[in-house]
Amino acid sequence: MEQCQEISKQALNTSDIARSLANRTDNPNIQAQLLFMEGQYLFVDNQTDRKTYKFLSPSSVKEAFSNLPLSSGFLPANTIQWGMRDACEYLVQYIPPHQQALTLSNAGGDRLVTITIPIPGMLFMGWGLKYWLWSVKDKQLTPESQLFHAPLPNVMETGAICFGTTPFSPCSASNIVKTWDGFWHSPFNDHVVQSKSNKFPKDVRSQLLQLHGKEKKARTYPLSDLISFKQNVSSVIKSIIEAR
Repeated sequence: MEQCQEISKQALNTSDIARSLANRTDNPNIQAQLLFMEGQYLFVDNQTDRKTYKFLSPSSVKEAFSNLPLSSGFLPANTIQWGMRDACEYLVQYIPPHQQALTLSNAGGDRLVTITIPIPGMLFMGWGLKYWLWSVKDKQLTPESQLFHAPLPNVMETGAICFGTTPFSPCSASNIVKTWDGFWHSPFNDHVVQSKSNKFPKDVRSQLLQLHGKEKKARTYPLSDLISFKQNVSSVIKSIIEAR
């Protein structure tokens, strides 16, 4: 009996605390509230003249929200993964090997040269206002495909892209293609040029210029020149998502 009284007292105190918190917000635009209590949730309905309260289990809340419609809408070509986390969209794309035009500049930006080179397969990921880029050797991408550093300036050791002063938008299915195009149309300078090429470890731009200057244009990027990132597709996506 003494134990039952203690439980009842605890339940009453929990209810009093929840009511106190709910009454702090008196805004006619707020139709309902969901309060997070220890081990349970309190749903507060404000749509009547008198507030009503209902305790919910975590499983009930999960079931209620799982019934909400969620759709990615039309996804752009090459997209292999889409999701939502922390109210932001994230997308992962696999870009097959192809010929790509880009512009190289020096630190001051006063010397520019436009070249066309073969680039290897690329894994391009965006989430919120951050974007990442890696290279891939595999012709058929799988979650276990090993990643390599993108052989380009302005891509950090983590794979994060430095856009500099180039404007770009938050990642979404509707604008990730525009961000990809904008990345290639902005000049590449001398930032983060080291440790991107086995042949030219001090400056990957030397490799890019050599590929462009060959009399017989290279059709593919030399995969043996890529430097391992020491993670695969699945692990790098998971590490980024869980780090936020």
